[in-house]
Amino acid sequence: MNQQEIIPIFFATDNNYAPYLCVALKSITTNCNKNYNYKVHILNTGLATGLSEANMQAIKAFETDYLKIEFNDVSSIIAPIKELLNKSLRDYYSDTTFYRIFIPKMFPEYHKVLYLDCDIVVLGDIAELYHTDLKDNILGAVTDEVAPSHPTLIRYVEETVGVPVNDYFCAGIILFNLDAMREHKVDEKFVGLLSKYHFTTVAQDQDYLNVICKGHVMLLHPGWDKQANDRKYKDKLNLIHYNMFSKPWRYKKVPYEKYFWKYAKKTPFYKDMLNSRKNYTQAQRDDDAARGAGMIELSLKIINSDKTFKKVLENTTIEAAIAETSKTTKTTTKKAPSKTTKTASKSKTTKTTKAK
Repeated sequence: MNQQEIIPIFFATDNNYAPYLCVALKSITTNCNKNYNYKVHILNTGLATGLSEANMQAIKAFETDYLKIEFNDVSSIIAPIKELLNKSLRDYYSDTTFYRIFIPKMFPEYHKVLYLDCDIVVLGDIAELYHTDLKDNILGAVTDEVAPSHPTLIRYVEETVGVPVNDYFCAGIILFNLDAMREHKVDEKFVGLLSKYHFTTVAQDQDYLNVICKGHVMLLHPGWDKQANDRKYKDKLNLIHYNMFSKPWRYKKVPYEKYFWKYAKKTPFYKDMLNSRKNYTQAQRDDDAARGAGMIELSLKIINSDKTFKKVLENTTIEAAIAETSKTTKTTTKKAPSKTTKTASKSKTTKTTKAK
């Protein structure tokens, strides 16, 4: 066994996604190279609001001699901005989606890590993805498959996020260069933009990461984040991502579902997931459809708004946009001088924060 190299893998979850995380872990342990040491970090907010003791034990059961699991409480890191994070959420998202941004600060011992969403199965050795040479790029990721699927979403990405749709990446599977993230102060830029501009987004932290890391992204082979849809694909499959509404535990005939159920059968949640699909109501299906339509409506609303990433950053840098202030000069009324004394009023300049 190679004792020198540890391959760090990060997930973020709460109780809702713990069963699917177990499926992902089973697929990783089945297909990984057992000559490496894998260290899995589960980002959560502890027993009170994050993961139950029972779910922690279920997850911990997937440890092996070559893969160890550790739970990391992010509460203290996100506490100062938790209210801002929650205000920016929509639909089915929880604030777990933002945890990945703070990995560089929480884990100074690492130079490079993998971040994986829970709704995946890994068909190859995840170490192959980890060993990708990112050079000086901040991260490596696969282009998003949802954005190019609708004209309005294409407009949203290019006209508001300000990234060509063919360069717009999915943030569910990311190889992070933590040294570059620290150098470019990715977390500080995220908090600064979130705090000052409160951008309305379609894809939450994915949009922020695409903006902040623009020009420093390595686009990876699509087989490392093949999203579950009907787009034709004949290349090598390394990882399936059941993103958006393509959840095998909700719907039948989801593309690539056979891979999910292969590993789901080897978890204690298998019957629960089958029952979840069986009992998924028409009202829930209608709600999914409404959310899909709502995403298009929201995109149009943002396109037509005055405050978008592209408009704010078009002629400036992120640092300057965060730091920018406007100077408002108070005009003073000059009093008529008295017969005995003359008084001069000094004009004052007050600095106020201005959001474009």
